[in-house]
Amino acid sequence: MTLNEIKVIDGIADKIHTTAIMKGFWNEPRSWDSLLIRLHEEISEASESVRNGVELEPSEHIPEFKAIEEEIADIVIRAFDTARGRNLKIAAAISAKMAFNRDREYKHGKKY
Repeated sequence: MTLNEIKVIDGIADKIHTTAIMKGFWNEPRSWDSLLIRLHEEISEASESVRNGVELEPSEHIPEFKAIEEEIADIVIRAFDTARGRNLKIAAAISAKMAFNRDREYKHGKKY
């Protein structure tokens, strides 16, 4: 990932976190457990849309997108907000992990 791409991701994370602050999600200290549970809730909502067979239907909130697109966006938004709220270098970490994964074996040695 280029330095410019890292800056773009950091900028997106900043915007996400600024919105979360404005909406009151950071008015009080948040534990790691609380933050990770919220992320898990977003993943569960995505799974639920698949279980209910509505993942490819229009999203309730943003109908120009599929329900699963909205749910995956929520996962990314929650993850970026958590990272920014805890001052993590999320874009640089993504870049480093992508580089690491490029050199791993096929399916990272797993059968699934």
